[in-house]
Amino acid sequence: MAQKSAAARAPLIAPDLEDLLIERDRRKAKGSFAEFVKMAWLELEPETPLVWNWHMQVVCDHLQALVEGKFLELGLRNRLVINVPPGTSKSLLVSVLLQAWEWGPAGRPGMRYLSTAYNDGPVNRDTRKCRDLILSRWYQDRWPEVYLSRRAETSFANNSTGTREGVAFGSLTSQRGDRLIIDDPHSTETAESATERTATTRKFREGAQNRLNDQKRSVIIVIMQRLHEADVTGVILDGKMDYVHLCLPMQFEPDRCCYTPVKVSSSVGEPILARYDASKQHWYGENDNLPDERRAEIEAIKLQLVWRQDPRTVDGEILDPVRFPPDELKQLYNDMTSYAVAGQYQQRPAPRAGGMFQRAWFEGRIVRAAPKGTIWVRHWDLAGTRGGTGARTAGVKLGRDPEGRYYVGHVVTLREEGKSVRKTIETQAALDGKTVHISLPQDPGQAGKAQVQDFVAQLAGYKVHAEGETGDKVTRAEPFAAQCEHGNVYIVEGEWNTLYLDELCLFPASKLMDQVDASSGAFTRLLNIKGAMVISDDVLRRAAQPGPR
Repeated sequence: MAQKSAAARAPLIAPDLEDLLIERDRRKAKGSFAEFVKMAWLELEPETPLVWNWHMQVVCDHLQALVEGKFLELGLRNRLVINVPPGTSKSLLVSVLLQAWEWGPAGRPGMRYLSTAYNDGPVNRDTRKCRDLILSRWYQDRWPEVYLSRRAETSFANNSTGTREGVAFGSLTSQRGDRLIIDDPHSTETAESATERTATTRKFREGAQNRLNDQKRSVIIVIMQRLHEADVTGVILDGKMDYVHLCLPMQFEPDRCCYTPVKVSSSVGEPILARYDASKQHWYGENDNLPDERRAEIEAIKLQLVWRQDPRTVDGEILDPVRFPPDELKQLYNDMTSYAVAGQYQQRPAPRAGGMFQRAWFEGRIVRAAPKGTIWVRHWDLAGTRGGTGARTAGVKLGRDPEGRYYVGHVVTLREEGKSVRKTIETQAALDGKTVHISLPQDPGQAGKAQVQDFVAQLAGYKVHAEGETGDKVTRAEPFAAQCEHGNVYIVEGEWNTLYLDELCLFPASKLMDQVDASSGAFTRLLNIKGAMVISDDVLRRAAQPGPR
């Protein structure tokens, strides 16, 4: 049987008692956004009983701290990015209930809200829900001072100059507000499109940041599921933008346990001094051991006093096992791709075990050196970008030993232009020696031929080969990935190992693909270079055994 709303039950309560209950609700809701959510839930979801979970308290507490100015008191900017899985009430909390709470119980009816999402559908839905909640008898009985003077489907206003404007993220142009809510700026259908994704992230960087009435006091809230390494959250983290990052994956990963600089009622334990490595979503405690290859980079990150926000302790523990029982979650995952699960549910837009390449394939295959007789190719994936975080020039040295095993021997990457790239390639050729083949991509057209001719002339005396590339990056990587999967690829020890494997294991959801493409090119070139093959003792023994007659 459907539950009746609080307003529908009200006539059954004596008037004096009803007044007492209303006053009690006003007091409780004034001091706690979470308490308001619990009260208002029945008005929004009369057919769906509230299943309160700890993650809802964490999200509510951070939202309340943000709009009450606690971030500014801590020396933080009024910026918050929240990553949680779908189906965890994120839109109701942020895009519907927060404004109703701030206008009524919190006593700030003059706040002007801008609400956005990837298209008009969710924008209109949540704007309408917020409006209808404010107009409900339950809400008006408790906060009659909030009177709507305008009540349209996509926008409304109150009698204290407060407003709500709902607009698709791509159409966010002339509006301004005190609260900018960006709820899923990417759609699952278009996030894999580089064109669509880049347009969205450009809008975020160039259009969203100046939609505020007050750059210091106004608030930006981004709440979304991760869909790609280079999505809006990726831009925030990679660009080291001053956002507090609240990330709660569906299944707990201890090395990505969530901490924030905000102490709230739901915080766990004592604070720690730590540095946030946003690229790994990992907090390094003040006295933690740091990876040698990134020590200087991590030590440069500012130490912060932070509180733990995720109470889970067991690897794989489910965020909300009532809403997502283990068997149901397993079935859900079976119906999805590993990329979708990793991004939308784990908030890590590449499978933990790897995408096209899996880290487990290289366990026990890090070696000190390749065997004698290994034939080497260094392939260069060229880019003309200097500085920043965009595409790099990458040179991967890949070898094949006499028994047909492959070795990644060395990797060099740089973000430079023209002469600097040429100089690096020439210097690396001298270091590698003239026995190492040099492979270059040839762009189509006369310009590509001219570029290759310049390189060949510059590298006179070396074995240089240039060839046009066919297919996309994923297609080109498949033959090399197959060798990796079957345990036929080894990696020579070097300080570049971690970053190389990180890129491989994010591919193809990674923002950077230069090292993968250079590996693919080197592998393709090696297939066309003849070398002496040695038949191993194991093969000879199998050949000597009698076969079936």
